[in-house]
Amino acid sequence: MVVKVLYYVFSLFAVVVLFLLMQEPYFLDLEKSDSKLAKIEIANMRDYEMNEDMIFRVFHAKKATRFEDKDVLEDVFMSFLREDLIYDIKSHYATYEGDLVILDKNVEAKRSDGISFYTKSLSYNIKEKTFSSSEDFVLDGKFLHVSGIGLSYDMSKKKMTANGVRATYELEKE
Repeated sequence: MVVKVLYYVFSLFAVVVLFLLMQEPYFLDLEKSDSKLAKIEIANMRDYEMNEDMIFRVFHAKKATRFEDKDVLEDVFMSFLREDLIYDIKSHYATYEGDLVILDKNVEAKRSDGISFYTKSLSYNIKEKTFSSSEDFVLDGKFLHVSGIGLSYDMSKKKMTANGVRATYELEKE
């Protein structure tokens, strides 16, 4: 009796093993990656760019996520030195894809000479060195207040174009 049960168990085991050997195995293709899956996630990211004399660029993000084709950043703050002026830029959300950086959700830029800029969204093309926004914007200075819809600024030509501009210039500040 025991031999019969052992014979049936071994027979069943042999059938299962033969069945499994005939099946196509499942392979995980590690070469192809889904662009929707994050490759890297970083919390409280800080990046410092410096030379032997000083730190000239500081970059902070509360959360940074790198995908196959782009980087996504949350609560971004950047400060950098250019032509003896300090620039501070804040944004709630930013994406970096190819040559395009898009700052989104309440973009605020301030310069050390008192000029400040506000908009909902701002794009920067790294290759062409141009800023652009199709949203409403406000540009404030010591004696100047400018608002409008849509803005484009070419950094190499130092030329700005804007639509629907309303400007106020005060000769004396009270």
